[in-house]
Amino acid sequence: MFNPWLWLGAVIFVLVACAGSYSAGSRHATNAAKADYAKQLEQSIKQQRENAVIDMQAAVEAENQRQQTRIEYRDRIVKVGETINANPSSCTISDAVRVQLNDAIATANAKTAAKPATMPAATKDTDKQGR
Repeated sequence: MFNPWLWLGAVIFVLVACAGSYSAGSRHATNAAKADYAKQLEQSIKQQRENAVIDMQAAVEAENQRQQTRIEYRDRIVKVGETINANPSSCTISDAVRVQLNDAIATANAKTAAKPATMPAATKDTDKQGR
């Protein structure tokens, strides 16, 4: 009938063809999965960058609003201080003390650099370890 070597060759051919098909299909499926992952990763990165820009804009707007509030608050403090200094009639302290107090406030608010404090030289009496 049929030669057993022919049957063996046919079986080996079918096994090799199936193994090759499986290997090629696995490789193609792996490449397709990698390509899909790369697309999703690119979309995720793009979305994160858009979110970062939105967050940055919101932070800039919030900081601008905070600075505007700070300026308005400082302006109100200055106006209240000027009003109090201009109208000291409700003040219960004497005029001389009020003048000294205003001078002290003006000095404290002046933008001059403070002199560094100098330390006295160490003496034997102050050095308790005898160095």
